[in-house]
Amino acid sequence: ICSKERFDYMKKITFFGAKPTDLGGWTETPLQKQIKQNIMNQLMQLVQAKEQVVVLTGLNIGIETWAAEAANHLKVPYHVYIPFDEPHQKWPKRVQMQYLYLLKQASKKHQLDTGEFDVKKLHAKEVKLIDEADIICTAYNMNPGIMKYIERSGKTIIDIMPKEESNVADIPF
Repeated sequence: ICSKERFDYMKKITFFGAKPTDLGGWTETPLQKQIKQNIMNQLMQLVQAKEQVVVLTGLNIGIETWAAEAANHLKVPYHVYIPFDEPHQKWPKRVQMQYLYLLKQASKKHQLDTGEFDVKKLHAKEVKLIDEADIICTAYNMNPGIMKYIERSGKTIIDIMPKEESNVADIPF
């Protein structure tokens, strides 16, 4: 668990992107594999540079979950920002189990709001992640409002969407 003082000195990185259904489906596609590799590469670069790193995630299906999996694999701490009660409740069973496992492994959990699903709560979570992060990695054209918010934030923005298909080795998650 990171103390507030230590958290302030850590390089905070967050990842945003499309859901698996927008990236070819629930079965892992070459595009999804490349994105996972790009997430892993971003984290490994920071770790190899001896940076104190923490991943900030909402554990949303897809890229946010893959970032937590990569962090977990690399033994990089990650904090989960939960937008409302039980956001995983309506997801496929396998994805729910993955969410609960990653939530349990998190270094820290931030419950941002309570109650049921509300788009405003998801938006508030995205804003919180952007505000807290030093580095924002994106893998799709996001909601124009959020993208403008990211651009105005002055944070480092890294596009992790593959530019072309290439062969990727098996990803450990």
